[in-house]
Amino acid sequence: MWEGPLPFPMTAEGALGFLDEWWDAWRRGLLAAGEDALWAPIGDREWDIPSMRLGRSDPAIGLVLHVHREVMHHGAEVCLLRDLYRHLRHAS
Repeated sequence: MWEGPLPFPMTAEGALGFLDEWWDAWRRGLLAAGEDALWAPIGDREWDIPSMRLGRSDPAIGLVLHVHREVMHHGAEVCLLRDLYRHLRHAS
């Protein structure tokens, strides 16, 4: 599915649509994979990922959980920036 960098929308409305589209694609992919594939070894679908402590013999669900943690982490950063922007805009 990954074909390299994607052009990111430059408006809030466009960004929300972009996130909705890719979140839906992620969920469809997980559902299509099925539970057995999530518990199967990562194998050659990915490379060894020492920084995440995941290797080829680890279950794919470990990579899925890592992606979910990253979405939560960066989503929280986006919300913080949004709140700071809103506060600074109203403070002046």
